[in-house]
Amino acid sequence: MSRILQHQVRSRPIEVVIAGSQKSGTTSLHRYLEQHPEIHTHERSEVTYFLIDSDYRNGYQKAYSIYFQNCPVTGGLLLAKHVMLMYSPKAIKRLSKHNPNAEIILLLRNPVRRAYSAYCYARQLGHETLQTFEEALDAEPKRMEEGWIKWRQCAYVHNSRYFRHIQRIMECFGKENLQIYLLEDLQQDPGAICRKIFEHLKVDTRFSPAVSKRHNRGAAARSKTIARLVARMRAERSEIIRYIRPFLPNSLVFATRRLVQKLNEKPFTPPPMNPETKRRLINCFSVDNQRLANLINRDLTLWNR
Repeated sequence: MSRILQHQVRSRPIEVVIAGSQKSGTTSLHRYLEQHPEIHTHERSEVTYFLIDSDYRNGYQKAYSIYFQNCPVTGGLLLAKHVMLMYSPKAIKRLSKHNPNAEIILLLRNPVRRAYSAYCYARQLGHETLQTFEEALDAEPKRMEEGWIKWRQCAYVHNSRYFRHIQRIMECFGKENLQIYLLEDLQQDPGAICRKIFEHLKVDTRFSPAVSKRHNRGAAARSKTIARLVARMRAERSEIIRYIRPFLPNSLVFATRRLVQKLNEKPFTPPPMNPETKRRLINCFSVDNQRLANLINRDLTLWNR
């Protein structure tokens, strides 16, 4: 009966999307914006509807019942987040079809630091099994031949080349519907960034969210075996999830997975990146950074140092 009722929940389109980039402060921004009384969003960390084929085939009505069933069907703005959306042409096209007037918000980070942070995060989650960042960088071209969607958590260089991804978003939604900020902007004055976003979204700019807490801080896995098990549960065609889903509500599956992941975390400060690797990546991203700087009219020279 509960499944039938879920599908009968009245839905509304998503109007605002935090679409990336991964490991750039998006979780913190999402938690700040959701405090606004005119912005309604999901409790889960990411909305996978546009990105994952099986979720998209199930239709938006089902996705809405999973993510937004507690949101009002009128008034305010509906906000969704998935940090991998910006990298997927298919997902961007699906979002454009869903709502061509959606407001897109991006947070960008120094691509060298983002790539290294993403490697540490992939190790934490059990997606990455290679022992060194250098090994992972060398493995990326072959992995990408197998498909980005499969290796998206480990596409360290690909996901740090922002220019072509942002150019594609602009082609679909236009510059006027795209807001781009840097992680440094958020770290320096998160309240000011929230006010700019509120102003752009035409909601009450007098509201001041609590912005002192940083979310999704770096961590490491206590057990690599448990981390890999949770990673398998996240997979699009996970046999584990397909087996237990008929017997358990989606909310319980998600909560259990999240609890196991949290219990398996321990504080972690990544060691400094190898200087030669850093120089290699700076050279790798320099042309892309300049193209991006011209596209968004921002000085990004610090990224090339």
